[in-house]
Amino acid sequence: MPPKTLQSLVLKLPFKLSGLLELHVEAEPLWHRYLDNGHWRSGFRLTMDDDTAIILTTLVSRYGE
Repeated sequence: MPPKTLQSLVLKLPFKLSGLLELHVEAEPLWHRYLDNGHWRSGFRLTMDDDTAIILTTLVSRYGE
């Protein structure tokens, strides 16, 4: 059964960004559905502080497509 509460996640970066190698975020479950094949499908919203959001935005703008 999928989680129904906030889940803490650690995102490990391949190099230092703003002096950090890890970012800490929380995933909030948004919906759950039990599929016919026995698997759960779910969606999540990441919650984080402003500094972490800025670092992730910088990472995506520099290295993402």
